[in-house]
Amino acid sequence: MITGQRGKNSAYEDLLEHAHAHYAEFEIPPPEAPVTKLRMANDVVRYVFRNPAGSARSFSWARLRRAAQVFSRSSPEDLAVWVKSRFPGSEVQLEAFDPATLSPELDFLQLQFPSHAEPEVSIIIPVYNDYRVTMNCLQSVAQRTSSVAYEVILADDNSDDLTATISERVSGIRVVRSATNLRFLRNCNRAAEHARGSVLVFLNNDTAVTEGWLARLLEPFEDPTVGTAGPKLLFADGSLQEAGGIVWEDASGWNFGRGDDPEKPAYCYRKEVDYVSGACLAVRSELWTELAGFDERFAPAYYEDADLCFAARQRGYRCIYQPDSVVFHFEGVSNGTDLSSGIKQHQVTNQRVFRDKWSSLLASEHFPNAEHVVHARDRSKGRYSVLIIDHYIPHPDKDAGSRSTFMYIELLLALGCRVQFMGANFFPHEPYTSQLQAMGVEVLVGEYIARNLDGWLREHAPYIDEIFLHRPHVAEQFLPDLRKLPNRPPISFIGHDLHYLRLRRQAELTRDDSDFQESQRWERRELAVIDQVDKAYYFSQVELDELAQQVPAEKLRKIPLYATSVSEVPSYTPTQEQSLIFVGGYNHPPNVDAADWLVKDIMPALRERLDSPHLHLVGSNPPEAVQGLACSDVTVHGYLSDAELDQLYREAAIAVVPLRFGAGVKGKVIEAIAQGLPLVTTTIGAEGIPAAADVMWIAGNAKTFSDLICTILNSDEKRKEKLSRYQSWLEEHFSRRAASLALAADRPDLRQATEELLNRDR
Repeated sequence: MITGQRGKNSAYEDLLEHAHAHYAEFEIPPPEAPVTKLRMANDVVRYVFRNPAGSARSFSWARLRRAAQVFSRSSPEDLAVWVKSRFPGSEVQLEAFDPATLSPELDFLQLQFPSHAEPEVSIIIPVYNDYRVTMNCLQSVAQRTSSVAYEVILADDNSDDLTATISERVSGIRVVRSATNLRFLRNCNRAAEHARGSVLVFLNNDTAVTEGWLARLLEPFEDPTVGTAGPKLLFADGSLQEAGGIVWEDASGWNFGRGDDPEKPAYCYRKEVDYVSGACLAVRSELWTELAGFDERFAPAYYEDADLCFAARQRGYRCIYQPDSVVFHFEGVSNGTDLSSGIKQHQVTNQRVFRDKWSSLLASEHFPNAEHVVHARDRSKGRYSVLIIDHYIPHPDKDAGSRSTFMYIELLLALGCRVQFMGANFFPHEPYTSQLQAMGVEVLVGEYIARNLDGWLREHAPYIDEIFLHRPHVAEQFLPDLRKLPNRPPISFIGHDLHYLRLRRQAELTRDDSDFQESQRWERRELAVIDQVDKAYYFSQVELDELAQQVPAEKLRKIPLYATSVSEVPSYTPTQEQSLIFVGGYNHPPNVDAADWLVKDIMPALRERLDSPHLHLVGSNPPEAVQGLACSDVTVHGYLSDAELDQLYREAAIAVVPLRFGAGVKGKVIEAIAQGLPLVTTTIGAEGIPAAADVMWIAGNAKTFSDLICTILNSDEKRKEKLSRYQSWLEEHFSRRAASLALAADRPDLRQATEELLNRDR
């Protein structure tokens, strides 16, 4: 109880005070209050107010109903995951460092750096006086660099301030001191001779790094074609300084995005660039040695960073901008900003030196000053450029449609395409958005894109070779905007499945007149969409045959549902010899019906004929009707991660796909085969799949379904016959080879890239 009397605590209040004192004394973080559904609802409302345009564009009554169902049916833990991925909080404000207000206490700061016998990275910090600036940089490195074995080499260019005695206050670093003032370039070259890391990182002393900067800066070097890399650079106030550098035909340079909002999509994806700033530049040490360091023609400073990146490119290496690594750079602290005096004047002189050295490359690969920025910013000149629009960022671990979209993004990137992706709800779903950005996809999400969609489309349409527009309801949302474009790129519609055909079959099963009417409405909508696009792609020949009665044949195309990288189908070694697995997202009504039919009509027969059958129902968002199917031999798992699902596939004896209605090719069928499991499905489950009978068992009713399951479990010979065909069947029909050939058939620009990809995959 609370007393309500001033100066007099209740026993409960005394207990709280003792608890807080205990946490403070032993530096224990106090327990966090549980996140309630009401608090999460407030988070959603705040997101809508911060992002009104994106929220309005993505609003529909159907989505609102689904959200209400999720809130009412989900546990607080599951709901927290759902809300966090769809309605992220306000952007984290990065700490801004201002060198003008650096504390005098930095003069007395003691720092201890870790010691590594074999450092992976050598951080080389060139300094000349400005002691507090240097200590501010070192302090940020010491506090915000983890999970990487590194060494710090302080390249002291004959300083005459406190820097001369820095080793008295900072231990664990190596100080390489010049006897005379060598100036920036030669000071860096000399210090690099002492480096032991396989990657060198040149870091200006007028910088401050952020948490995780170094580990993320190293990620691009996992690709052996990457020679140099640089982070997102910010000004002290948090605005963008550089998202990679552009060099124009006349050798002038641009810090791309200078002064803009660093969270705009154009600045948040990993990409190849002309150069990265020497304020923070990472380079392979073997490449640095091969190039003999910075070219001394650019001494004392300026253009040495661009020259190094050009020299690396000449040797077949790429220069990568890594936006996940963030560094503050206080431009002008070291050398000022006046181009007519001091060391800064060499910026003008060295531009001429650079132009003379690289004149041939500049003329052949670079644009005139300030022209075609869209291509210049990520070196996409000559690359086939595609814009993909789908309902949201693909969640490849959640549903087959997302997995298909994700696989085709991977394939397009492998073919050398420039890929931009737009989610119709403009939500930056995580971790999926970051995953695509790390792959090199510009992900067009957030309020800026939603609010400026028409302007963005007008600016970028001339640089887009093709638009892949997914799903009929998404097409209806975007076709009005696309029709406004004066030079609209060709639009290829990806239908995924024929909604009206699926609903018609559902109506035939339920005998519900409203389902028939809904089917007719969808038929009108889908045909209207197909009428407005250049090509319509479907995964199933059955659907193409259905459409061919009403749509010109030359507009229709078939492509594989999946573009799998077929390596080796796992061997069949189940640990639960009578277990069944059915995988399907339960936002999809056919899967709800399938689970119900499986448990109520098929499992009873299996219980009579098998010793210990056990059914695993796996899939996101199971409604109460599915959760209620759980019993001693039926486990309802809900969503599982890919790793957890793979483990369950290893344990299971057989996969089942008991669909009674639906349309399109079923991803769960292909995935079960890729996992090496024998598969029993229905005619609907097998529909549209080429040579289905060669690799799966197909049943027409509940009795046949249960009979086939028992036959498979009791007959090694019959099982092995189909399993032996899995590898070649997947390669022929659902591999990267099959998918790339289907894409290249209508796209001459991709044919050579397809041949090269197929040669690499052999």
